[in-house]
Amino acid sequence: MLIALLMLSPSLALAEEVADTSPVSAYVAGGLSVSNTGNETFAQSSYLSTEFGLCQGGGCLALATGRADNDFGGSWSMSDYWMEAKASLAAPVGDFSAYGLLGVGNYMLTKQFFIEYGAGMSRSWDDVSVFVQASNWDGIWYVTPGVMFTL
Repeated sequence: MLIALLMLSPSLALAEEVADTSPVSAYVAGGLSVSNTGNETFAQSSYLSTEFGLCQGGGCLALATGRADNDFGGSWSMSDYWMEAKASLAAPVGDFSAYGLLGVGNYMLTKQFFIEYGAGMSRSWDDVSVFVQASNWDGIWYVTPGVMFTL
């Protein structure tokens, strides 16, 4: 156990140094997630989302919200909407950033929870970034293009 702690100490020291020197930034992002789930229409197999988060160094914590699909033809229900807490970790890859993400969410007013995990790439210009990611969200794979604004 002592050897494991000694091996971890340089990583912990580097993480502490990055955390102490990296500024915290806030962001807002929006995306359109699209899946290929058989005979469903585009409205039934896609959803819009909005995300608000804080980043420091390569890590971000966020709260996201959206609607379960873009099919507004039926009756309105609060259980059609969801909230999610998520975390991501990014690393530079040339002019881009590659990131992994993990989230846990809940359809509002229900006991239905879901997990999201995936990876993506982003490209930034000043305070604007565009991204595309592939993620498994509630057991279904989605591709999500989107835009992010640093506040």
